[in-house]
Amino acid sequence: MRLFAGLIIGALVLASSLVQAQATSSAVGSGLQAEYYLGERFERPVFTRIDPQINFDWNFQSPAPGVPAESFSVRWSGYLLAPVSGVYTFHIAVDDGMRVWLGNNKIMDEWRYQPELKATKQVRLKAGEYYALRVEYFQGSAPTRAFFGWVLPNQEAEKGIDNLFGLLPAAQNPVPVPTRYLFSQNPKQPTAVKPAAVPAAIASSLPPGVTAKPMESAVVVGSRPSAPTPAARSATVPRAAVAKPKSKPRALPPPQPAPTLAELHKLPVGAVIALEHLYFEQSKARLLPTSLPEMERLAQILKDNPTLRLEIAGHTDNVGDATLNQQLSQQRAEVVRDYLVRQQIAAERLLAVGYGGTRPVADNSDAQQRPRNRRVEVVVR
Repeated sequence: MRLFAGLIIGALVLASSLVQAQATSSAVGSGLQAEYYLGERFERPVFTRIDPQINFDWNFQSPAPGVPAESFSVRWSGYLLAPVSGVYTFHIAVDDGMRVWLGNNKIMDEWRYQPELKATKQVRLKAGEYYALRVEYFQGSAPTRAFFGWVLPNQEAEKGIDNLFGLLPAAQNPVPVPTRYLFSQNPKQPTAVKPAAVPAAIASSLPPGVTAKPMESAVVVGSRPSAPTPAARSATVPRAAVAKPKSKPRALPPPQPAPTLAELHKLPVGAVIALEHLYFEQSKARLLPTSLPEMERLAQILKDNPTLRLEIAGHTDNVGDATLNQQLSQQRAEVVRDYLVRQQIAAERLLAVGYGGTRPVADNSDAQQRPRNRRVEVVVR
């Protein structure tokens, strides 16, 4: 009997696995969400659609309604399905700039003005998994090129370095990532838990017209406290009040002054300094000219201290859409980093991160304090 029950349970588990595998394999993508912007730093959203692939050469033409042929940017976002397990070789071809995040990790960053560039990156993926994908592109002046493709895993040894197209074996020809593996939303949805059915023996014993409905289980944490038993009162003799000597208040040490930008190279890892004199156009990632002295000071400190590594952290308040706030904070951090790179600071010393409104330093409900949350900080790494 136990053997028979085990076989039944095993068959049910196998059937469930097969159904789940069929559901995963039957999901077919339709492409990525594409957001087109005026300006090279996502200044003004203009048009949104689903792009089946990223394989464009607009040939001096407008990429989308309302978007000019030059000075625009695009953000593709969604999910990538890995059809097989192994090491994928991802390829980009770009004119001017492109950067790619896969699984929330930046895997490529070619964000600059340049003629057409081709580059690759190898990443190990697991079959059947959906990986968050974001590709950002900007175009300065024509011509244009935006390509994101792959070479599926094969039997060759894994390569651990980035390559240009010409350094890869001739057999590895990249193709645009097929539409069926690109999704604007994650097709994996949580499965609802159904309540247990009422046993047949109980249901048959109920009077006519009465039905039994299974109740949701309740979880009781702790126990209800019982009222304490009052203690018997005893007669007490009041004591004469005795005056206690007043203790002298202990003087607090004076507050330590906040570190300044000039002390940045002396601070330990994790120390944070806000760039107090950094100013952007409202709701944009465009620096105002009054920010130049602060940027020059920061660049000079990095030049004088070649081992200093920084995280450039962008922050906003919590007013408006949280996703847009995070994007704006990321763009502002990257603008600061890009300026420093143009000042001959090595890009690997700088990490740009946007936190949106998740790390306030002041009360967002107070209109007087809220501007303090809109800031860019440097963090010693």
